[in-house]
Amino acid sequence: MKDHIIICGLGHIGFRSFELLCRLGLKVTVITDKAPKDWQRKVESLGGHLILGDARSDELLVKAGIESARVVLAVTDQDLVNVSIVMDSRRLNPNIKIICRLFDTNLGQHISEAFGVSQVFSTSELAAPAFCNAVEMGSSLYSFNFQGQQFKLSESSSGDRPVVMITKNGSILKSDTNAHAAAFSLFLESATLVKKAKPSLALRVRDWIFRPALIKFHRILSLIALVIVSAAIIIKNQMSLSWIDSIYFVTTTITTVGYGDINFSSASPGLKIFGIFLMLGGATSLAVLFSVVADTLLSEKFSGLFGGHSVPQKNHIILVGGGHIGIRITEHFTMNQVPLVVIENDKIGRFPADIKRKVAVVEGDPRNDDTLANANVKTAKAIIMVSDDDIENLSVGLAAQGLTSGLNTIARIFDADLGEKLQKKLAIKKILSVSSLAAPYFVAATIADNVIGATCWRDHLIILSDKAETDETTPVQLKCLTSPLYLKVVQLKNLIRA
Repeated sequence: MKDHIIICGLGHIGFRSFELLCRLGLKVTVITDKAPKDWQRKVESLGGHLILGDARSDELLVKAGIESARVVLAVTDQDLVNVSIVMDSRRLNPNIKIICRLFDTNLGQHISEAFGVSQVFSTSELAAPAFCNAVEMGSSLYSFNFQGQQFKLSESSSGDRPVVMITKNGSILKSDTNAHAAAFSLFLESATLVKKAKPSLALRVRDWIFRPALIKFHRILSLIALVIVSAAIIIKNQMSLSWIDSIYFVTTTITTVGYGDINFSSASPGLKIFGIFLMLGGATSLAVLFSVVADTLLSEKFSGLFGGHSVPQKNHIILVGGGHIGIRITEHFTMNQVPLVVIENDKIGRFPADIKRKVAVVEGDPRNDDTLANANVKTAKAIIMVSDDDIENLSVGLAAQGLTSGLNTIARIFDADLGEKLQKKLAIKKILSVSSLAAPYFVAATIADNVIGATCWRDHLIILSDKAETDETTPVQLKCLTSPLYLKVVQLKNLIRA
């Protein structure tokens, strides 16, 4: 085999990349040490060459034809394994094009410079914008950032002037005179996120006082206040004291400060019995109050309590899931000053302390109505579920949808095929797969350089690059940019099993 693509790793990203490469008509060899049996059978049925084993082996890389291959994709789910594959591939073939998957983008930059890696992608970094944009995109098919600005790519409707028109075979029409030959057309436009207005100091103080994190504290204080007021009314009537003296006496009683001035010694037996219950009840209430305060401080809520933000009243985003995707989504929204509430616990993942200081945090089970109510789900704009548990994400989405049908619900699911089926049956508005969102980037990088955006649409692979390569690539120049973007569209063939 010659001029073929070698995929190292047959996880979700590797498998989706293999399918797209096959649809581009490219020859592919896959090296994997573990993969579902049905995926292995599909690789072979589609004409791919499957090699079982560890891709870090020189013997297997040579067997896969590393010396005559055109591109190597290192896409296992372990960074160190991918780094090892990069080093081995560069040593065995100094001229081969290498595309690598790394969660750690800082490490990726160093690896790229040291070993001449063409492009390094983080799947969470690629997929996170799609979840964010699903809140605002509407009918847009893709959104991307370029030179610090956000743009969206859409299929043009009647009356719009497209930046490019595409025929059925994927070729680009450069003149409006051939509009009748276009299968569909695309246009680019600026896309801005709705930013939250900075609240006044009074509103910030009010929201902090009544934030969900302090709800237990509020309840205990309310109970103690009710005891003091009720007891003060009885004491005032029975002992002929003023309101101030009555409240003062009740307070000294429940705080066990002592009776140096007013006491129950001359009171009636019934009032003395009332005093006994007042002392016991007051001491118990204070003990509960102190335990709530201690629990709040000792359960690592201190930073979130005093460093975070209050839950917005309306038009905010709720995020469930504190993994790689969740952190990227949080960074995206906070950078754009979009009001955000994160729900966390040990099961769905926790956010780093520096992240929690920038957003409102609600602790609890996101499937629970009380937890969702604390996050003000009924007045939220959208809820995004991106935990590592597909069932959890779907359950939370359905629970939120049950509380408010107008909510925009966006869920992550690993299996793209299952996601498409569920999308048609469930009430969840949008179901996205990280592998389906990220795989086009890896595939695009095999046939283009400097890929900044890639997506699949209408059986076409759409690639955005900031580097012109061939005459087939049509430049898309936006007035607000200092350098052009280049759009390439490649038709994807239907898969035919061997």
